[in-house]
Amino acid sequence: MGKKKIAVMHVINAYALGGAEKLVFDIASSMDKTKFDVFICSIASRGDAVERSIRHSLHSQGVRTLCLDKAPHRQRLLAIWRLARFLRANKIDIVHTHCPSPDFYGRLAAWLSRVPLVFTTIHNTAGYSRRVEKTLGW
Repeated sequence: MGKKKIAVMHVINAYALGGAEKLVFDIASSMDKTKFDVFICSIASRGDAVERSIRHSLHSQGVRTLCLDKAPHRQRLLAIWRLARFLRANKIDIVHTHCPSPDFYGRLAAWLSRVPLVFTTIHNTAGYSRRVEKTLGW
């Protein structure tokens, strides 16, 4: 019986062509699929041809995608619950968040799901609050 692959979930704002998203797509595409099950979750949906094209490209490279389809300033608890449920169902070992909103949702969902490792890449400090970080112990 083969060794279990490490399941890694990247969490991003949307399937878009921004710098952070491009970095995540490059990382996910280049990960060794014989060692890793790779997932990308977006918080919001653009619902356009760009999103469909990006997701199709990722799928063709063996990357599974998820979209929480969260509306702005709404459905926060639902988004956390949906992501936590997905993390548990897919036995995710590592959550890697990118940018403030994905960081918030990804960390809370990972904590609820007892994901053993959570990493955050801060691509820009805008949107982060020292007080919030300290209060949450992150």
